[in-house]
Amino acid sequence: MSDTPEVHRIAVRELVHAAHRAGDIHTRFLTRSSAIDGIRGHQRVQASRTGTYEKEVQVFGKQERDGVRLLVRGRVDGVITESDGVTVEEIKTTRGAPEEIPESFRSMHWAQAAVYGHLLVESLQVTAVTLRLTYLDLRDDSEFDTRGSPLRRGSEVILH
Repeated sequence: MSDTPEVHRIAVRELVHAAHRAGDIHTRFLTRSSAIDGIRGHQRVQASRTGTYEKEVQVFGKQERDGVRLLVRGRVDGVITESDGVTVEEIKTTRGAPEEIPESFRSMHWAQAAVYGHLLVESLQVTAVTLRLTYLDLRDDSEFDTRGSPLRRGSEVILH
């Protein structure tokens, strides 16, 4: 058997979507048909942020187990670095109220934020990051933010 690991490359979004294939299909929350609207919505949210906000921060990571090396890459929608810590912002655009988003989608969105947070903790060598999920309703440009528990250095991200 070879000592050289089998290498696989994957984007954070693909990884999370593969791990979360379940739940209902609600086309109102799938923005593929209006990708340009989603991109413009992200840009509006990012443009409204001030201070130490950095948009589209590249992250990379690797995980090796049982002779397989997984190289993960992605772009964090927003990173806020302040004296009290680092916040990872994941932005999602919708055409509906956040409380109407099915749990399967919300769980996938949090998992994506958590993977970004994990990669950022490792790359920045910080103790922890706070996760923030921001939903932008494209019908009226209203924002709804929720914060998750801090993700600590050394913790594992479970994708189920």
